[in-house]
Amino acid sequence: MDEKEAFLILNMLEGIGPVTVRKLLDEYGSAAAVFAQSPRSLDLFPDIGGTEPGRRRRAGAPGSRLLDWESQVDLKGELRLIRASGVTILTLTDPDYPSFLREIHDPPLVLYVRGDAGCLQRRCLSVVGSRRTTEYGRSTASHIAASLAGMGIGVVSGGARGIDTAAHWGALNAGGATVAVLGHGFSQVYPSENRGLFEKIAESGALVTQFPFRRRGDRQTFPIRNRIVAGMTMGTVVIEANRWSGAMITARMAIEAGRQVFAVPGAFGDEHSSGSNQLIRDGAILIDSMEPIQEELASLFPVPMAGQCFSPGSGVTKMNPEGEGDGAGGVSLPTDMPEADLQVAGLLRKEGGDMTLDDLIYRSGLPVPVVQTALTRLQMRGLVEGRGGGCFRFVTGPPGSA
Repeated sequence: MDEKEAFLILNMLEGIGPVTVRKLLDEYGSAAAVFAQSPRSLDLFPDIGGTEPGRRRRAGAPGSRLLDWESQVDLKGELRLIRASGVTILTLTDPDYPSFLREIHDPPLVLYVRGDAGCLQRRCLSVVGSRRTTEYGRSTASHIAASLAGMGIGVVSGGARGIDTAAHWGALNAGGATVAVLGHGFSQVYPSENRGLFEKIAESGALVTQFPFRRRGDRQTFPIRNRIVAGMTMGTVVIEANRWSGAMITARMAIEAGRQVFAVPGAFGDEHSSGSNQLIRDGAILIDSMEPIQEELASLFPVPMAGQCFSPGSGVTKMNPEGEGDGAGGVSLPTDMPEADLQVAGLLRKEGGDMTLDDLIYRSGLPVPVVQTALTRLQMRGLVEGRGGGCFRFVTGPPGSA
């Protein structure tokens, strides 16, 4: 068997979780190598054979299930479904596996991806909330998602009714990319009324699940998928979540993964937002406009990441090879840019080399958050690149070539 097949088997076997598999990979070097081990070798592995060297395996123990995988896993059937559906398989050791997700304690062994797998590597935020929501909550989710799409930020959510659905549509209607993380295999569509939405997402973004094709959603699978929603993103925005909603599970998982949590406050006494309000009391960033999100992103990521989630034609400036009519560097600045962005870009272009954040703040006379936000937007447009050590430079050629 090859490496992907070995990962698929491990993912479909019951009783062997991601943490144990990571230990097996550390011990034996690859997933395929695990299945080449002798029963005695696996007996010596504490999390499979037992805690004592040479301990006899019990029938039905994890080690026995691992060695007898063919009686439990229909690998050929799963591979047929994967090929017929045009699904991409990413394993934990693949270079294209989402880098943010790999950092969490128990990243999924396998991701089934329908659509653009490249979206999973890009800069994204999750937008989540309750299934039972109000028109205010849905319109807020749609507005925030559309605004994120306009900033070049991908929107991740869980494909559920309510806030999730509104967030996905908001991003799509703004021409942005969105990722729906499903709590079941691709043989199921849930909720059924979102079939059309999922088709739209697959066209420009991605549908993702860790579950084999025939696995149906249940009370276990949906909380499990929430860690993907939280883990693959830079932060989570919570809208109209009550204290017992799945969105609160996602928020807690985001906190555990060291990611930022934002929450939209609800009205006094509004049970729909009891969880959101609790998050704010516990230290989540209160969102009453897009500005807090922009400021936080600018402070967290002053240098560009690989694979930013751009929409096609999202304002990347064309080069003027002759350098005529627009000053140094031969790059025309878009006329629709905010004044602060024009001012910061102008300073960097005039300098012609590296400038520190402190230099930009001092010479522009603008507040710190304004400069940070301007730099983020300029990096998203491809006009400015981070140079390390807190320095920035105006891009006069392809990023990284200066």
